[in-house]
Formats: sequence, structure tokens, C-alpha cells
Amino acid sequence: MTAAAAQQHTHALLVGVEEYGLPGWELSGPANDALGVAAWLREIGTPAGQIQTMLAPRAAAQAAVGARLAQLGVSDAGAPSYSAVGEMFSRRLIRAVRQVTPDSAAGVLLIYWAGHGACRRSQAGEERLVYCSDLEAEMHGVLSIAAMANQLTARLPQMRLIVIVDACSTDVDKMKMSASLTPISLPPGRLGGGQARFIAYSARPGQSARNLGASEEGLFTSALLRELRQLNAASLERFEGMDQAVARAREQVSRASAGTQDAEWHWTEDLTGRTRSFASETAAKTAPTEDAAYLCDRRDQLSCFTSIASKHFAARAERPLVLLAHGGQDQYPISLVRRLLHYLKQHSTALAARTCIDAADLAIKTGIPLDGSAQEVNDFLCRGMGEALQLPQLQPAPAHLAEQLAARHSCCVFHMQLEAALLRRAPQARLAPLFDFWRNFPDVKGNSLLVFVLYISYQPSALRKLARYRLTRFLDPERRLRAFLAKPEFLQDQARLTVDCLHPELSSITLTDLQDWVADVTNRYRWRNPAMEDLQGVLGNQQSCPMDPAFGRMIRLLQQ
Repeated sequence: MTAAAAQQHTHALLVGVEEYGLPGWELSGPANDALGVAAWLREIGTPAGQIQTMLAPRAAAQAAVGARLAQLGVSDAGAPSYSAVGEMFSRRLIRAVRQVTPDSAAGVLLIYWAGHGACRRSQAGEERLVYCSDLEAEMHGVLSIAAMANQLTARLPQMRLIVIVDACSTDVDKMKMSASLTPISLPPGRLGGGQARFIAYSARPGQSARNLGASEEGLFTSALLRELRQLNAASLERFEGMDQAVARAREQVSRASAGTQDAEWHWTEDLTGRTRSFASETAAKTAPTEDAAYLCDRRDQLSCFTSIASKHFAARAERPLVLLAHGGQDQYPISLVRRLLHYLKQHSTALAARTCIDAADLAIKTGIPLDGSAQEVNDFLCRGMGEALQLPQLQPAPAHLAEQLAARHSCCVFHMQLEAALLRRAPQARLAPLFDFWRNFPDVKGNSLLVFVLYISYQPSALRKLARYRLTRFLDPERRLRAFLAKPEFLQDQARLTVDCLHPELSSITLTDLQDWVADVTNRYRWRNPAMEDLQGVLGNQQSCPMDPAFGRMIRLLQQ
């Protein structure tokens, strides 16, 4: 089917809710976002008569919304109230589509909804909800996305359904409204074989959706429209590139929101009804990032962390991937590495069954035998990947260890754990040799995937020392640190904020979760963790141990 023919059977219902029936629920941007989607549809040739909007703009935006509707030539069905939405999805939309696209033809139906949303969790799973414009205190006026999708695919089997939701996915239990939620009643629908649908959400369950800075544009919608404009019109009919567009938009949103908003998508596309989702897909193949490292938080493990890794692997970048994690629990590096290994194992086909090997930090640096936690990782590798890494015991690792590993295994993962206070004492001695480790891979970079995970733990003593020296402005860490990081220049571009105030040698680190990092730092300066004190003692004793020369040539490579 040509692009022009495909658009003749493309239909869209675009909903943007800014004004609700409850005080304090007003939003700025959803109506503008819906019109942005309408503009994109008109650009690719969708007839104006097949684009329907349901908008509830704020009073201050009504004139601008009306003018833009007239410019696009698109009709508006009025505010998406409880009764209007039920009527639209039960009868009006079905009738409008069938008048243009009979059951014997094939077409695309795009549903876009921007406004307030939530997620209701139960034993049956997670149910995504959006709120109608006349929402009442008793919470009448809720639409289930799954029920709506089932209804449309059952009534319009000839249409390939695309649903895009730019709304919060806040847990309704936290809103104390779950008992009174009354979804719109729709006729039951069942997804049959051959009925394809693609559903994208701007945020994962429990997350909020954000605007793009101070503008009246949704962060996700703005990023997605940029990516969709790179697709041709015919690809919309075949779903070609939709997953890559959402994946790329997801990367942009995660960076711009400092890791606090992560889009996800699900689709069913073949005759067997097979379902695919973002969690089981490799991210789009894009060029490797120019950043030297990422600073990941515990919340980033399943979202930002895995997406960064998958993008790097898919691009087959020669540059090693460096991930920096931080927190206060000594077992966290084990969890981080395990998640990476689990990801690689799940994607063994896409990665050509590469073997992932973890080189224990203390053994590589000093020849010290594996401690309990590192041995646990090694045992996990033996069971999960079928390979064991043999390290020299009680002897410094040879300088050519890197070449040996790279020649034997196509993917190597290294991890190291450091205490922040030690970085303050001798950062050059500890970090410069460490990051220059990859210099030992001059001839095998193109054939091996190299990952290095550096875990930095923050102790009360470390924070006090950092506040005394580099962070003298933070006399009251909890209050002044937040105030400093809330300055406009940081809020405008949080994803590029560096942490050189803590250790300037790592000035190119990208901070992916600002708020979690602040909470992590400010909360942990108040209490002492015996396990971390023990770790600090272990690492402190290494000052007299010989440092493997291979670690002495890494940072310069990353800084090139």
C-alpha cells in the first residue's frame, strides 16, 4: 500500500484534558499536545475529516486552541466527559471509521490521550487508567485503557490500533481513591488472532509524566513527535519503526527527567496474538553516546541502566561502556551486576550468545582472594553463563590479563567498589589507574564488548569530609544541597549535570537520577552502617597493596 493510500484509511481520536471537575487538578499542555499530534497527522496526509479531537483546555488557553483547530481544519467533539467518552468509544467512533473504512479494507486507528492518569495494581496485573474531564470527588469518570483497546479491536477488526497515553501512572492506592474508582462501562471486547495493536505509555507504573521545562508540551509527546516525523507515512500502517521511535523517545525522556520518567510500550502484531513489549526488545540501534560514563541509581537498574547497556551493545561500539553506581549498601554492586548478567542472558540471541564474565575487583587489583560477596557473583556466573573466571590467587594479576580475557570471551564485565571518603584522600591514585584499565585492549576492542561498573558508596564520614572541603557551601546538607541543585541552570538540563563537586576527576559523568541521588546522600549522613564501615576498612588496607599496572592506563583513554 502506498503512503497516500494508507492515509486514506487512517483515523484518529485525540484527547487532551486540562480542566477537571476537581480543584487543584488543572494541567497545562495536554490540549496543545493533542493538537501537536493532529498537526503531525496532517503533515503525513491524513484527511482532516478523519481526525477527531476531544479537548478540555484551560480558560486561558481556549482562544489559542480554537484558532489552532481552525488552522488544522479539525473538528472538536467537546470536552471528554464521562458520558461523552462512553458514547464516543461505544458508538460514534465505530460508526465514523466504518463509514470510510469498511470491514474488507485495512486501516489504522490512532488514539491519543493526554491528561491525568493512574495505575491500579491487583493480582490480575496492572490496569492503566485515565480520567475524564468531569471527574468527581467520588472518582466517577475513569477509562481503562485495556478495556478501551479490547472494545475497539473487537468492533473494528480491520483496523490496526495505536494507542499513545501521555499521562501519569501514579498508584491509585497512594491517592486513597482505589475503592471508589468507577470505570466507564464498555461492551466487552476480545482480542482475536490477526488484530494488531500498539500501546505506548509515557511513564512506568508509579511514575509521573512531566512537561518539557516551562513550556506547555508533554516531555514524552514532544520527544515522540520528533521521532515520528522521521518515519514515512506508510510505516504507520505497518507499525514499522514505531517501537524504535518510542525507544528513542524513551531515551530522551529518561535523560531529560533525570531518570524519573521512563516510557514503555506493548504490542500484539501477528496472527497468533503474540505479545511483545519494551522489556523483551533490544533498544533501537543508535550511535554510541559520546559521554564517558553514566552514574546510575538503584531506580535505574531496570530502566535507564538496561536501556543504556542495550543501546551500547546494539551499536557494537568499540568504546567500553562505563557505568557508575552509588548508594549505601555493600550488597548493591552484586545486585547491579546480576541484573546486567540477567539482561545479557535474556538477550543472548541478539548478542550472538556472548559470554559475560565478571572479574572480581580485589583479585584483579591486588591478587587478594575473592571475598564472600565477590565469590557469590562468581558462583552466579558459573551457574548462569556456564563459564568460570580463573584468577590468580594471592598474586598480583598479570598486566596482560585483559588480553587473555578478551581473547577468550567476547563480553567482559568488571566491577569495583569504592568508598567516597577514599576518593577524597587520593583520587588520582585510585581513579586514574582504575579508568586507564582499558588501554590493555588495543587489538581486540572491535571484537569484544567491555563493561565496567564502578560502585561509589557514601558514608557519614565521607559526607562530613566532603562538606568540609569541596562542599563548604553545604553547611546544612539536607537543605543547602537541595537548594544548590535546584538552581535554574541545573533544572534546565539535569541530565548533563556533572558531579565534579564530589570528585573532579570524573567530570564527564552523566547524572541520571538527580532526586534519588540527593535523597541518598542527605539521608545517609545521619547514620552509620557497620557493613559499610567494614568495607571501608578493607579498602583502606589496600593502600599498601600493589596496584595492577593494567589499571594505570584507563582514564586517559576515556578522556580522549
